[in-house]
Amino acid sequence: MKGTSALRSGVYRTLGMTADGRLLALGPDPLEGVPAFPDHNGQVSDPPSALWAWNTHAGRWEVAHTHMPCEALQNCYVYTTGVSVAVGASGKPIGTYFWVSSQVGSSVNGPPIQTCYRLNVPDN
Repeated sequence: MKGTSALRSGVYRTLGMTADGRLLALGPDPLEGVPAFPDHNGQVSDPPSALWAWNTHAGRWEVAHTHMPCEALQNCYVYTTGVSVAVGASGKPIGTYFWVSSQVGSSVNGPPIQTCYRLNVPDN
């Protein structure tokens, strides 16, 4: 992907493992590439993060064109608050639920805003 290197892998944050063995991570939108280095004020102008999964069976990254609602990486913090396996009627795993919190802003200009999401990642 445009902008990646040994120092800038493009993985912003890992979210955890799915029931079928994929590693979920937040990273750049593949159409935009990795954001530029911070400017002299420490600000990064960038598109929102996309949801990626490392497919251990295929040995490659897969991307969902689902963006997290972050306008700027420097003041948006996304973290996993829970994970559970979704089980079908047969008792076999059919997917994984991730509870993700996104905190936008800091206490400098007012209280941060926290939003929770439930991501459903079906098994392959």
